[in-house]
Amino acid sequence: MKKLVSVLLTLALLLGSVSALAAYNDHTDYVDWPIVKDGEKLTVSVATKRSEQYGKDPDQQWFWIWSETYSGIDFEVDQILSTAVDERKSLMFASGDLPDLLFGVNLTTSELVRYGMSEGMLLDLTPYITPEIMPNLCKWNEAYPEGLAYCTTPDGKIYTLPGFSDLFILGDGPNEMQINTDWLKEAGLEMPKTLDEFTAMLYKFKELHPEGVPLGSGAKNADNDPRNYILNAFGYLWPGEYSNQIGIQPAVREGKTVIPAYDDTFVEFLKLMNQYYTDGLMSADFFTIDQTTAYAQLAEDAVGTYAGLAYLALPEKEDFTKWVDATPLTSQWNDTVQAGALNKFRYGYVSLNANVEESKIVPIMKYLDAFYTDLLGMYLWCGPAATSSDTMGIIGGYMVTEDNAYVWLDAEGNKTDSQAFMEGDAGNMAHGFGNRSHPLQNKEAFDAGVTNRPEMRSYYYNKDNILPYAYDPNFGSGAHMLNLKNNVEPYRTDSFPMIVYYDEETTLAIDELNTILEPYIESEVAKFITGARSIDEFPKFQEELKGMGIEELLGYYTTAYENYLSAQK
Repeated sequence: MKKLVSVLLTLALLLGSVSALAAYNDHTDYVDWPIVKDGEKLTVSVATKRSEQYGKDPDQQWFWIWSETYSGIDFEVDQILSTAVDERKSLMFASGDLPDLLFGVNLTTSELVRYGMSEGMLLDLTPYITPEIMPNLCKWNEAYPEGLAYCTTPDGKIYTLPGFSDLFILGDGPNEMQINTDWLKEAGLEMPKTLDEFTAMLYKFKELHPEGVPLGSGAKNADNDPRNYILNAFGYLWPGEYSNQIGIQPAVREGKTVIPAYDDTFVEFLKLMNQYYTDGLMSADFFTIDQTTAYAQLAEDAVGTYAGLAYLALPEKEDFTKWVDATPLTSQWNDTVQAGALNKFRYGYVSLNANVEESKIVPIMKYLDAFYTDLLGMYLWCGPAATSSDTMGIIGGYMVTEDNAYVWLDAEGNKTDSQAFMEGDAGNMAHGFGNRSHPLQNKEAFDAGVTNRPEMRSYYYNKDNILPYAYDPNFGSGAHMLNLKNNVEPYRTDSFPMIVYYDEETTLAIDELNTILEPYIESEVAKFITGARSIDEFPKFQEELKGMGIEELLGYYTTAYENYLSAQK
């Protein structure tokens, strides 16, 4: 990748569009770079994610070119498709063939305990979080001490770095359900507010579009599985960051910790899903539909609802604006409009191999530390400002409009969608760490007419001197965020906590139980829905789960929730 960087810089200098040296003069947040000085060489292997929709090779992406150019570190980047991350992650740890740096390859609390605390495969970062090595993180931690606390395992060590983002208050989650408003208008219906209204809408869609699919998307991609949205209507609340389509994850219902698949009310969910399947309201191929098929159905206007982000498949405004995010539903089993809570703190997106060469550790930590500043916190989110030489002529950057909305530009200066920009052109896929405190334009700068430069300040620096954030409805991501802000976010409420660490013994026990229970529950839930197993056998199914240890698993979750509630008092 070094060769391509040299070519790009040479061309940029010849064209007079960028001065590489000038970039050192229009920032203060990485003034001590390069980390690796001229004449020295340091190669760091990295595993990171790649977007299926927008991904590009690292030697074509601004983030890695910029990182190499100004840090002086030579990054060998291995990109893993988002849908293959879990499989590759398991293989890497099973074989012990880990890169120096895991960057955006998210590790759960269970995996941090297992691979860090128990098996010693992850590096304890605690000795390196010092004012000398990581001054920005230390400063950030003064404002957000919870961040490092969320990253600390029961042995008192830190195997990952924290993140914080107010943007996640408007994030996606299991309550993601978009409705085709063209079909809705054709049916003469309003947005459904109850589960009965939602069901009636699906039947009307089927009547008007007999060849179409009223309940779109499928089970192969958990984040796009409509069962999450429907299960929530039965009163189950779990964190907004993970899926629970088969009912294996802990949830709270009527103030009590439950595993939905073992709960008595879950049978009503299965009855409804079986009804949907039998009556053709969902595809006969529901359990095998992949993302490509789901996008094709959207493009053909063949679905009435979609449990995901329709704009990823429909980039044109006239197409994506007809898809509107629905509110959570009430039902005869749940009289409250509610959605699971979102946690602004993040963990698990950055970790180091325990066997990384000693000479690499401090440079890597210094590199990561820079992303706890305002400017590089912005770079993690949306790249450099359009007026900054840090664009290097590779991308257009972002601008802030007069109404305080962000817009993103490609290299030719044309507006582009934020998702395409961030995951494709900019190329960063590690948004879960660093200072992403939903930076807002500094009001003094805005009043002075400065609307397109990186004079951005995070909440913790100047909480009272900010402007409201605005989303651009002309792009899919902005329109979607506005929908969420109006239709979902008002109903967020406390649920089972997202970040829970168990001791080593409990973690191992939970992992073993889930290894046994999850595939069985997934298989049997599918059978109940398709009719391959009679709903009348649900009590027998509960007994089977009991014999497989589900009550032991529920006991661990119940204790964790009780401890969480006690800590809130």
